[in-house]
Amino acid sequence: MNSDIRLKVTFPNHHKTKKLYRRLGAQGPLSLIYLWLYASENKPDGLLTGMDEEDIELASQWTGESGALVAAMLELCLLHKVACSEQCYYKIHDWKENNPYAFHAPLRAEKARKAAESRWGKTKQKPDDNAPSMPLADLSNAPAPDPTPTPKPVKTTASKPTRPPVGDQQSFIGWWLLAFSLIEDKPYYITEKEAKHVKTLLSKMGLKSLMAKAAKMLLSEDEFLQGKKDLGMLASQINKLDNLTAEETDRLREMELAPPKGETSTDWLPRRLCNAA
Repeated sequence: MNSDIRLKVTFPNHHKTKKLYRRLGAQGPLSLIYLWLYASENKPDGLLTGMDEEDIELASQWTGESGALVAAMLELCLLHKVACSEQCYYKIHDWKENNPYAFHAPLRAEKARKAAESRWGKTKQKPDDNAPSMPLADLSNAPAPDPTPTPKPVKTTASKPTRPPVGDQQSFIGWWLLAFSLIEDKPYYITEKEAKHVKTLLSKMGLKSLMAKAAKMLLSEDEFLQGKKDLGMLASQINKLDNLTAEETDRLREMELAPPKGETSTDWLPRRLCNAA
């Protein structure tokens, strides 16, 4: 679920904002923002299906003349009425372009779920009697049973280590895979070399500190880091990354990538990873 929207600093001086203000007063632009906030949480695709004029004005917290807000937004192309064979509906102007993060929230959540299932072997599959090796272990602390008969060892690709990391290393990698998929909107495939990077970093700082530095890099809009946000880059930039701001920490909590206030990472992280899987 989305917890915010993108609002450009030019919004107050945009010609449409000024015209909406002239027609409806200060409540006009404020109600427009309220509508965007409602859409981010309830209609992330920007399509106000199932909502008539009254519903839209209620969502916008409009208290003026009935129908005036929707009429003004239609006139200024802040809202569009879409005709279809079944029933007409309204849509917010250029919602996908202006709020891509909110628009892609459902797809991002689905990709994260599939990535977690794929990575941790949670997807139920039909057993293959000819499979050459056992699947990777999940986050459980219980030891994996030995297969009978013991299969012959086979070579694995560098992107899939033969054994999952353990302890803090396993916890961090599980968190990283989840965080990357939610923030970058794509799955992450870790290499054996990167797993060693994590082990080295954890020997120098605690799990909580490493998660904070990694989150800072993932949230960064620095052009230098764009397209390069991997664990190798984290290892090379670890001493250059600042601490998380309060706003960034709140955003991580909204995405369930940081523990709630009053709860430690040690207690929260295992439960979060299990829920993600």
